[in-house]
Amino acid sequence: MSYILIVGIFCLIVLTTPLGPPTAQARVKDPQHGLSYRAQLARLLPKDFLLHSRTLLPLQSPTDTAAIYVVSLARRQDRRKTMSEVANALDLDFTFVDATDFNDAAPGGGAEIVDTIMQRVGWQRWFRIDERDLDERETLPKDYDQDSSPEFVYHAFPFEWSQEVKDMEGLEEENEVPQMYAGADFWDVSVPGSAEWAAEHPMQPLPTSGPLWRTQVNSAGLLNHVRKSEPLRKAAIACWHSHVVALRDMVQKGHAAALILEDDIDIEFDIEKILAPQWPHLPADWDIVYLGHCHSQEYRNNPLQSAPRFRVTHHTLCTHGYAVSRKGARKILKLLRSADYAYSKPIDHGLKDLVQQHLLQSYSAYPPLVVQRKEDISDIIGNATFNWSWNDVEGELVDSAVARIRAHEQKQKVRPPMNNL
Repeated sequence: MSYILIVGIFCLIVLTTPLGPPTAQARVKDPQHGLSYRAQLARLLPKDFLLHSRTLLPLQSPTDTAAIYVVSLARRQDRRKTMSEVANALDLDFTFVDATDFNDAAPGGGAEIVDTIMQRVGWQRWFRIDERDLDERETLPKDYDQDSSPEFVYHAFPFEWSQEVKDMEGLEEENEVPQMYAGADFWDVSVPGSAEWAAEHPMQPLPTSGPLWRTQVNSAGLLNHVRKSEPLRKAAIACWHSHVVALRDMVQKGHAAALILEDDIDIEFDIEKILAPQWPHLPADWDIVYLGHCHSQEYRNNPLQSAPRFRVTHHTLCTHGYAVSRKGARKILKLLRSADYAYSKPIDHGLKDLVQQHLLQSYSAYPPLVVQRKEDISDIIGNATFNWSWNDVEGELVDSAVARIRAHEQKQKVRPPMNNL
């Protein structure tokens, strides 16, 4: 019996004795501070002590402010609920911007805004150019060409940037507050003074004869290259207008920076930890930073020094997640309301073309930190087959905030209720 007891005690000692040399625990713990070696390394550099920001954005001065805008249709409360959960999960402040709803038939509502803008785009192309009588300029540019491409009519109408765009050098001054409304802003029936402006600029109907690209309002390519068979969609105009509304609010409130999100996105859970130490190394003249993009080729450019998640933008589409600086927002508003350019194509193509013409200083996060969830039909693309056939070619997030939210919800559902004591 005693022999069995001795063997049992010996086995217990063997099983409970830590493997490895006796100094292993000393290498893991600091006896003085009680911190593991890893924990000590994690509290060593300046970036380890950065304060939490509820806007994620870099601010140069204690008086600077920033905001995160979420562009969302007021009727899509399901999406707003998810976005509110994301804000709560990441401890961020989201400001919802009511997106323009082209199905809203109320007086002054989205339908009237979009229909009027659509008419003005056609009016601008064929009857008025930069608010001057057409007979002051050629009806067709000298380089007009409808035969070289099966997709485009090249230089279909005279194109000229507005005077405020030509004077863009002044935008480098941070304290320059631009005129809030000008140019194509007055196509928007919700803008103060738009009714008076419209009375002074009566419209003519579109031509009733000729090729399709003249008798209907088609989407444009680069500047004044008009697509022969692709009509400008009401949803595209509504989306453009919605982003302009968010940018206007940013400028009116004097924010130093803003992050503009759409309501169908997911975010990298550790986005702040990734961004915070890299923002200071972004060139100071940045206008726009794409935190999310699609159909892009951002791998083509090299990472920035000391900010390896950022690259000079190569080719980005989609506007589901981008940051803008104060200077960038002012520039974008002026460019987007230049009459020959305004509302001429989907907003993501409009911004992409401005970047590729070097009119904006743009950078992209690669891989992206914000992606589209694609959980239901797009409010922009609708039921089009294209909506179901394309995917964000950049791939998935490493650590999805929405996936964590859903996992937490599931855990709460299966957790047994606590007994009342």
